[in-house]
Amino acid sequence: MNFAVYKKEISELFTSLSTYLVIGVFLLTAGLFFWIIEGTFNLLDSGFADLTLFFELAPWLMVFLTAAMSMKSFSEEKKTGTLQLLLSKPIGLLNLVFNKFLSVWTVVVFTFLPTIVYYYSIRELALNPADLDLSASLTSYFGLVLLASSLSAIGVFCSLLSNNQLLSFVFAVLLSFFFYFGFEQLIQLFSFGSYDFFVENLGIKYHIDSLGKGVLDTRSLVYFGCFVALFLWICFALLSIRISYQPKKIYLNTAKILIGIILIVLVSNRFYHRFDFTKDHRFTLSNETVNMLKNTDKPIYIDVFLDGDLPAPYRKLKMETKQILEEFRAINPLITYNFINPLEDEDVSEEVVNRLIGFGLQPIQVSEQKKGKLSQSIVFPWAVASIDEQRVVNISLLTEKPFTEEDAQVSGSVEQLEYHFNTKLSQLFVKKYPSVAVLKGNGELDDLYLLNGLGALRDFYNLAPFTLDSVAKNPYKTLEDIKKYDLLFVAKPTEAFSEAEKLVLDQYLINGGKMLWSIDGVQAELDSLYNPTGQMLSLPEDLNLADFFFKYGIRINHNLIKDKYSAPIVLTSGEGEAIRYNAVPWVYSPLIIPHQNHAVTNQIEAVKLEFSSSIDTLPNPIKKTILLQSSMLAKLVGTPAVIDLSSTIANSENDDYGPGNFPVAVLLEGAFTSVYKNRVLPFPLNPFETAGKKTKMLVISDGDIFKSQLEKGKPLPLGFDKWTGNRYGNKDLLINSVNYLLDDLTALKLRSKKFQMSYLDVEKVENNGSNFQIINLLIPAISPLILFVFARFYRRRKILK
Repeated sequence: MNFAVYKKEISELFTSLSTYLVIGVFLLTAGLFFWIIEGTFNLLDSGFADLTLFFELAPWLMVFLTAAMSMKSFSEEKKTGTLQLLLSKPIGLLNLVFNKFLSVWTVVVFTFLPTIVYYYSIRELALNPADLDLSASLTSYFGLVLLASSLSAIGVFCSLLSNNQLLSFVFAVLLSFFFYFGFEQLIQLFSFGSYDFFVENLGIKYHIDSLGKGVLDTRSLVYFGCFVALFLWICFALLSIRISYQPKKIYLNTAKILIGIILIVLVSNRFYHRFDFTKDHRFTLSNETVNMLKNTDKPIYIDVFLDGDLPAPYRKLKMETKQILEEFRAINPLITYNFINPLEDEDVSEEVVNRLIGFGLQPIQVSEQKKGKLSQSIVFPWAVASIDEQRVVNISLLTEKPFTEEDAQVSGSVEQLEYHFNTKLSQLFVKKYPSVAVLKGNGELDDLYLLNGLGALRDFYNLAPFTLDSVAKNPYKTLEDIKKYDLLFVAKPTEAFSEAEKLVLDQYLINGGKMLWSIDGVQAELDSLYNPTGQMLSLPEDLNLADFFFKYGIRINHNLIKDKYSAPIVLTSGEGEAIRYNAVPWVYSPLIIPHQNHAVTNQIEAVKLEFSSSIDTLPNPIKKTILLQSSMLAKLVGTPAVIDLSSTIANSENDDYGPGNFPVAVLLEGAFTSVYKNRVLPFPLNPFETAGKKTKMLVISDGDIFKSQLEKGKPLPLGFDKWTGNRYGNKDLLINSVNYLLDDLTALKLRSKKFQMSYLDVEKVENNGSNFQIINLLIPAISPLILFVFARFYRRRKILK
């Protein structure tokens, strides 16, 4: 390979003032949009410390940059007549074309170098610099290098079409825009049916979007390689025709090249791999999601109502949603998605809002403060997926974390996107959902207290109340009815179970039914302390279940746990306008931080208990896993006992705690043995199973763990304490427990995904933002001119020598 032409072209480009001016304009424009001008691409407005917005902006500017750098590659040669001279030299046409291309590509890649200052500036402004994802940024820069190669090939081709540089520039810009944005727009204008994904893959943008988020797809590498090879070959063919008298041979070779490229692309689409270079592998889909998508042979249409002028955090949510949908479509081309702004037409926006609310898509009111001005907007963080134009599911993109900061809420929502899409899309194909019976009739919690917690399960399971009242009259029918359910949920029973009821529950478990118990060992209620004396008597809770649990391998003790690591309660002091609310530690509300590395407790927040008891595990063949236990600084209080509000608070620091670590939630797994084996049955039963199928049961020694607080007669989110404003992980524990007991391990796995979002430090932005704006605007913009002066000085000095 002869690089004489490359050296000549590089020398001319780097000694031309116009080259440095074009580079300077590119960097100045990028700096203005990324650091100064308010809008979609402004980093400081986004609130997030990453280069994602720059990699979205750069392709728009690179189209003009590359066209300007390449416009005189062949145009100038043709205009001055030196092209004929070059063609007469023993350089080789393909070598000539490649050298022209390589010189343009080198200059364009060189243009990116000053933008490295952006990364270090963002690092200084980040809330936690360690959260920055360097590997993803490097992959995105590699994407710009590949983009530069394709645009350079287009530019060299267009330069060959005319001896007028301006026309070459215009042709290059138009053709570059078409190959970058055109195919995506074609899909919007015309429907290609099942070929939509194929058409979009022909465009550059699809492949750059993948690289821009830190994912390297081997199909993209093949695409760019074939794209550049095709355009360079066309340039070679045009030059060959110009000097050759054998056009048929050239046409034949071109046809062979096209067939070869098509075969290479087909093979690459059959055998490919995607490399996720992001630090937390956020775009690596789970095997369960991949299998679900691969097994889908019908078109899925997804409308996302996150578009338009969104507040900064929701622009991030939109971006992340789009990226995960791109990952979905990379697995299954039958998935089509569309982003919609429901408030785009102001004349009918109110009608549209009401219609969406009617479909169950509840909007949220978002307040955003910019430069001292407070603005409010309505956002619909929802998507709607459909198949066969009949089955439709609503997908919430915003994970419910009430009373938390907006950035944290959006961050949590990004982590749960795959979970929400996976579970909801699965509903389009599932014909039967697992069923959950909520036990009633033994003094369990009222539905109102369970409404929020069970509401989170309603979309994935069939929930129904179930009562054991009919056991007295027809125990056989009751047993057959309860067997139809996959899980039995018992929340804080307060009335004793009869022997017949226990036999029904026993045979349900023996036959493979699952159980979730939240049950008290002691009668004690916090509300009972709010009386003039501030005292209450705690008594053992006798539900006639001691032998029931004992046979299965556990014992719920009639005691109370006092834990120094506890949740606070709020007490009032003063009167009238002088009334004060004081949060004080309450040792009877243990705050449990799950340390067990188990699917149920993995990565959930601290769980709040109230008047819980200890659980003993007993030797038997059943596998027992302690999921929750008190802290080391805890002690047991026997019952009956008088609990005094004032003295408990006063002595909470001086009390003698330890050794603690008392179990409060135990998971039992295995083939259970009947409680009534070798005992007289409370009613005749045939067949009576003494040993059964492998199953699971989770017992938690706190009846209130899944109880929501009420506000004006309405349930608050489970785990939220309205008096302190604290949020606990009780709701996540409920969902995870049901998921695990029903073997819904996919949901558990996806819910536990955690991503580290990199935020800007608001205080640093306010205090030093203007300084960084100046630095990142001027340093990259003037660096080409400084280099130009240095290059001229060096060249002059070399000539004088």
